[in-house]
Amino acid sequence: MTQEFEIQPTELMMAIIKGLNQLIFGVSEEDAESLYKEIAAGQAPKILNFETKSGDLDCTLELDNSEHIGKMDFSAFRSLLASHLHSAAEALEKDDHLNLFMNQERQEMVFHHPGVVVSQDQINILVSSVRQTTAGNISIKLMCLDPNQFKPAEK
Repeated sequence: MTQEFEIQPTELMMAIIKGLNQLIFGVSEEDAESLYKEIAAGQAPKILNFETKSGDLDCTLELDNSEHIGKMDFSAFRSLLASHLHSAAEALEKDDHLNLFMNQERQEMVFHHPGVVVSQDQINILVSSVRQTTAGNISIKLMCLDPNQFKPAEK
């Protein structure tokens, strides 16, 4: 049985931004790279716990870099993550509507505030999603998107 949690998407996104900022940018580079290596290897470590009106919520972190163009190393990951977190934080600061999509098949909410990094004329895009895995547990997934699925704006 899945427990329902009362948390607004904006509250959840703020907690994710704060948590990931601390875990990747607020610790030593060695500690941050260690976490990156775990998620790059397909592990899903527990990274956060926060209280909601309905109880404690544990969060794990996953990385899907299957659509990343080129080699993803720690430096590329940090750049993409910084861009994504900045994009999401900027939307929250401006009280903009969060750009959310539901993946019904996976019961996953996608925060579509992309981090975009251009390196050597190659574009890479990162977004995040959240899904409840079990009662009291959610998975935060950082996902690279294939930039070729987006058409350049017409001039």
